[in-house]
Amino acid sequence: MTTAAGQDPGMRYVELGRHTDNDGDRLTAQVEILRHASGQDDMPITSALGLRSAVEDRWRQAAKAAGKGADLDAIRAGDPDLVERESFLLRPALRQVVGASRGRPGAGCRPQSHQ
Repeated sequence: MTTAAGQDPGMRYVELGRHTDNDGDRLTAQVEILRHASGQDDMPITSALGLRSAVEDRWRQAAKAAGKGADLDAIRAGDPDLVERESFLLRPALRQVVGASRGRPGAGCRPQSHQ
């Protein structure tokens, strides 16, 4: 069974919000507003600093080279080392976020670098 949004009600979902510019807690405030507007005040917001990349300019260059509307596979084709290294670095932060969504910090996530 799926909902109108195409989600299985028996599954847990985590929405990741990420922005590249470091402007303090502005994104967190925006997420809190959206969470309240959607009637999900009881859903936790987890801040994971590990989702920030130290090479944002390289990402911008790779995305620009891949073309407008490019997906991760297109960026990977142009800069495979960037995508592979960043995927490796993101794993612990994703574990933190997914674990927090389950009420257990760091629990049960094994993100794959090619997904």
